[in-house]
Amino acid sequence: MEQTELITQLDALTDAIEHAAAMADWAEAVRLVDARWTLVAMLAADQPPAGIAAIRRMQTSNDRIFSDAQRAQQELTDEYQAAMGRVQAVGQYQSIASR
Repeated sequence: MEQTELITQLDALTDAIEHAAAMADWAEAVRLVDARWTLVAMLAADQPPAGIAAIRRMQTSNDRIFSDAQRAQQELTDEYQAAMGRVQAVGQYQSIASR
């Protein structure tokens, strides 16, 4: 595959990953990152300016999405723990109410 075409595909995948992350579709983001990784491995060492720009954009995007993923994971963990607390309270109520 020609490097110009490869860079275009990498840019498109980066856009798609950003969209998936913005939609909190982490499974799709993972799938797209795996697909992009295959193409990254095909990059030549000597890149034209467009290639360097695409790589820098991927790095910046990865950093931002990683931070978003950490925040989302913490929010989901907090929601899960709150829900489990409510489940426990309901169980206690049922135990007491059925006496």
